Amino acid sequence: MMMSRLMSSLTSIFNSSSTIFAMGIWTHIRKKASELELMIVGRYDYEKNDV
Repeated sequence: MMMSRLMSSLTSIFNSSSTIFAMGIWTHIRKKASELELMIVGRYDYEKNDV
């Protein structure tokens, strides 16, 4: 039970960090990034940090 709570919390943290990266950092790197590009970058960052 405790392990599943920990995994859920980590998943939430990784999801938040990928959103922050895609919306906060990537938009400064690529000013004209499309919504599709932001979605792809966010997914890549999330999968890279996946537990």
